[in-house]
Amino acid sequence: METSFSHSSDSDGYLSLNAISGTQKQRAIQLRALINNQVILILVDSRSSHTFLNASTLDRLNYTATDINPLYVRVANGARVWLCSC
Repeated sequence: METSFSHSSDSDGYLSLNAISGTQKQRAIQLRALINNQVILILVDSRSSHTFLNASTLDRLNYTATDINPLYVRVANGARVWLCSC
């Protein structure tokens, strides 16, 4: 399935369908990483502008999240999602 995105703002980030679903397609690469003696899988998708970790992964790796500047991210269904550390 090909997914295309149109941006309403140059400052919007975007996540491809591959990144959201966790599937590996033509433009995605799956990597294994060892962080704090924990193996994690990383999906690198050339159609995504950002990479995110969920809170449970940060907890498992014994990392603390840092504040980010708020931004909108356009997700696979075209919706804009507001991301902030508020």
